[in-house]
Amino acid sequence: DGVTVLCLFDATCTKSMRQVLPKLEKLQEDSQELAICRFLAVGCWGTEDDISEIHQRYLTKTGAYLLPMAADPRGEVFSRFGPSQAPSFYIVDRTNTISFHAA
Repeated sequence: DGVTVLCLFDATCTKSMRQVLPKLEKLQEDSQELAICRFLAVGCWGTEDDISEIHQRYLTKTGAYLLPMAADPRGEVFSRFGPSQAPSFYIVDRTNTISFHAA
């Protein structure tokens, strides 16, 4: 819809994903008023149950969870982006062009 998206790909069960999610959520919350960017975390090789478990763990700490997460159980979306490793961050700009990638 013409917005920039920051997308994190990481294995659902990793410590790094659990550490970065609260930071991404804070960034999303801070940028929400400006409507300059949306955030998405993709749990590679994880199921919807894995995503729910992460949400539940985080909910018990803060009482809210705003960051959208999606499961990529077979790593299909991950492989289409072409990263060599997870975690990988992408910024997809308003024209649907990958404008930044970091692994």
